[in-house]
Amino acid sequence: MLSSKLACRVAGIDRDRFNEAICTGQYLCAPRVVRGGTRRFNREDTIALCVYGHLIRNQTGREVAGKIANCVRSRLQTEPELKRISVHISDAHIKETEPLVTQIFNIGAFALRYELAIKGELCWP
Repeated sequence: MLSSKLACRVAGIDRDRFNEAICTGQYLCAPRVVRGGTRRFNREDTIALCVYGHLIRNQTGREVAGKIANCVRSRLQTEPELKRISVHISDAHIKETEPLVTQIFNIGAFALRYELAIKGELCWP
């Protein structure tokens, strides 16, 4: 399990912006705060946060990124052996069936970042 501070570091996102996303309802799948005031991120939570971080760094809106992260977390909970996931992002105002963007996430890469963080072996620039 990772602290909120470390999980945000692993995901490459600012912790204050992440907390704002939680407070404004843009990120709905954050782990609950445990007594003592800290969130503890398990593997699925951290991978979802990494996906969220990747999406917002690539100009996806925070609300959309939060919904996608929630879906990824749900899939990982039901299919823990999942290796890759494909996410299709489309504009609701466009009446086309083709997605505007397709993101394919290598779950193994995010899981490795999580495992390295658990072991204290993840290096940051």
